[in-house]
Amino acid sequence: RPPRSTPFPYTTLFRSKEEAKEVRGILGRVKRRDFSGNTGQVVRNSGYSLATVMIAKAGSLLFTIILARMLMPELFGLYSLALATIILFSAFSDLGIGSALIVFVSKALSEKNSKKAKTYFKGLLKYKIYLIAISSFALLASAYFIATSYYNKPIFLALLAGGLYLPVVNLLGYLEGVFRAKNIFR
Repeated sequence: RPPRSTPFPYTTLFRSKEEAKEVRGILGRVKRRDFSGNTGQVVRNSGYSLATVMIAKAGSLLFTIILARMLMPELFGLYSLALATIILFSAFSDLGIGSALIVFVSKALSEKNSKKAKTYFKGLLKYKIYLIAISSFALLASAYFIATSYYNKPIFLALLAGGLYLPVVNLLGYLEGVFRAKNIFR
């Protein structure tokens, strides 16, 4: 191997001095608790989102550890198998409607057009309910087939419970999108 003529190029955390200055400004706003203007609102909302995600991840980790200890390997594997199947069906109940809600409703609200925002909300809710009903019905209808296809694993009741769980979780996610569109992150 030929020797290197230049040392390994270490990259800096920030690409430019302007970025570093901007980050220092944001951290200064947090330190002073100055959340005025658009930048302050972004900083505050990002803080709320970060706190929500961190608490949810910590709770999820703790819940998983407790559940794994209670169920032991065999039952925890069955739980994970049922949960993965339910999440797969849940993925088909959104198809970008939550993102569209945030984009279109927030745009209508920024234009001070609440009638248009309500129209977007109702129209997207109709599509969301159709997709949720189809996903939930498909899961309920195929629960027995799926349970027997997984080498006769006893997850039939878990899949039935998942068919009822899907509408609740997806509608709550849709309502969360409304709060994000209205810039309410608390």
